[in-house]
Amino acid sequence: PGLPDPAPPKGCADPCLRVFYDEKLEVGYRRYDSHNIEPAYAFGHGRSYTSFVYGNLTVSLSQVTFDVRNIGGVAGAEVAQLYVVPP
Repeated sequence: PGLPDPAPPKGCADPCLRVFYDEKLEVGYRRYDSHNIEPAYAFGHGRSYTSFVYGNLTVSLSQVTFDVRNIGGVAGAEVAQLYVVPP
């Protein structure tokens, strides 16, 4: 949902729509957290037609590395998410 842009930028697809976000930083999980709302699915729950495994985790003060391997029967992509907290 968006409104037609009265002054679309050059190269914008027709119809060019403008979307206004007035939530500021309260988007996605931040809104749930700030209003104590329990989401239907955990953040990052994502669904896939294949399966992935993570391994060889290495953590240091400045770097985290690990392997991600598709072990399913279908090609797919995985987005790894890492959550850190300042010490």
